[in-house]
Amino acid sequence: MRMFMCWSGNRSQAVAEAFREWLPAVIGKDCVEIFISSEIRKGEVWFDKITRELESVDAGVICLTPENLSSSWLHFEAGALATVLRGRQRRPFTYLYDVEAGAIPGPLQEYQWTMSTRADTRRLVKDIIDSVDRPLPASESWESTFDREWERLDTALHRIPPVPTAKLLPNLDELFARKTFQEPFADCTTQDWIGRYGGTVETSERLLAHKAIVRSSGGPDLLLEYETLLRWLDEYAMNIRSSLLGQRELDKEGGKLVVPSDVASCEVLRANIADLVSRMLLRNGSPVLQVSRRFCLLDELEHKLDLIHQFETAIQRGDSPVAAERLHDCVGSYWDFDRIVYYLVQEEAPNANQADLTDGVRREMEKLRVRAGRSSRIPLRYALRALKTRVFVAAAPAELYRRLRRTVEDAAVFCRTAAGPDLEVDRTILEYAAVIVERLDRMEMCRIQSSAQTPSAS
Repeated sequence: MRMFMCWSGNRSQAVAEAFREWLPAVIGKDCVEIFISSEIRKGEVWFDKITRELESVDAGVICLTPENLSSSWLHFEAGALATVLRGRQRRPFTYLYDVEAGAIPGPLQEYQWTMSTRADTRRLVKDIIDSVDRPLPASESWESTFDREWERLDTALHRIPPVPTAKLLPNLDELFARKTFQEPFADCTTQDWIGRYGGTVETSERLLAHKAIVRSSGGPDLLLEYETLLRWLDEYAMNIRSSLLGQRELDKEGGKLVVPSDVASCEVLRANIADLVSRMLLRNGSPVLQVSRRFCLLDELEHKLDLIHQFETAIQRGDSPVAAERLHDCVGSYWDFDRIVYYLVQEEAPNANQADLTDGVRREMEKLRVRAGRSSRIPLRYALRALKTRVFVAAAPAELYRRLRRTVEDAAVFCRTAAGPDLEVDRTILEYAAVIVERLDRMEMCRIQSSAQTPSAS
C-alpha cells in the first residue's frame, strides 16, 4: 500500500514524520510505503514530484494543527489528494493534533477525521487497512502490535512543542508589565485607582485585537486561557470601578494600605491575572497533559476533585494517561495536575520510592512558600497520600526515617499556621501527616527493639 501524508508548518510536519515512522511497525514494513513532501531532494521539481507520487497512492492522511487550518498549500495538497482518491472510490483521512473537530474549515470537513488519541488512532489504522484492496495483516496481528507500539507514537506527539504564545500574542509580557497587574493593592500607596482602571480597560482592548488569530491558530487550550484572561480583565475593571472610583481613599497602616473586604476581590483578580499571564508566557512550559491547563482554571474544589477522580479511576484500572517515558516530566512540571497524576501513578506503582516521594513533598512545600498562598495545596495532599501508601508497604531505613519525619512534620506545621483557601484540603493533609508520623514511629520502635534483641558478635 502506498500512502501520501499532507502537512504544512513545523508541527504538522512533525506529526506526519512521527506517523510515518510508526505505522510500518504496526502493520508491517513490507505492507506500507509512506511519502511526505519533506523527503523531496534539493534540485527536484516540487510540483512534479508530488504529482508523480499522487498517481500511485492508495490512501492519504492530512495532518491538521491549529496553525495550518487556513494554509493555502495544505488545502492545495489535500484537494489534489482527494481528487486522486475520489477516482478510486476512496477519501483521505484528517488526523487532528491539538485541534477540535468543530474547528476544521470548509472542504476538509467532508473527510473522516481522527483525533490523535489512542482509541481514534486505532480506528484510523483499521480504516486505512479496510480502505485498500490489497491484502494486509489480519486484525489479530496488527491490533496486538498497535498496543505494543502506541506508546512510541504518543511520546513522539507529546514532544512536539506548542505554538509559542509569544507568536500569537506578541508583546504579551509588555502588555502586563505594569503596576496595574504586578503591584498588590496593599502596596499601591499612590491610590491612583483611575489609572489602574484605565490601564485594565486599555489592556483588555489591546488583547481583544488578537482574538481572530488565537481562535484560528491557538488550539483549544490557549483559547481557553485567552478567553479566561479576557473575562478576568472585565471583572477586574468592573470591581475597581464599583469599589474604588470616586473619592474613596483607603487607610494606611505600617506603610501599607489596609485592604477592606469589598476591595479584596480586586486583589484576588489581580493575582489571578498575573499568575495566568505567567503560565501563558512559560518557555518550554507546555504541560505533559493538556488537561492540566483546564485544571488550573477550575474555580471550585469539587470540580477539581471530580477531574482528579476520573484520572485516578483510569490509573487504578492500569490505564495510565502518561507514557512511561514522560512520567518523569510530570514530577518536575510547573502544572499542578501533571504532578498530581504523577503522585497517583506512584501510589499504584509497586516500585515507587519513598525517597522520591519525600522529595516530592518537599518540592510542593517550597512552591507553596515561594508563591505565598497563591498556589494550590492539592498537589501536596496527593504527594502525602502516595507517601502514606508507601510507608505502609515498606519500612524506611534509619537515615530516611529522619528525613521523612522532618518533611512530613514541616508540612503539618505549615498547614496549621497558614490556613489555605480550602479547609477540606488542609484537614486531609493533616490527617495524612498524622498517619505517616504514627507509622514511622511504629516502624522505628520495631527497628530499635529488633536491634536490641539481636545478640552482638562475640
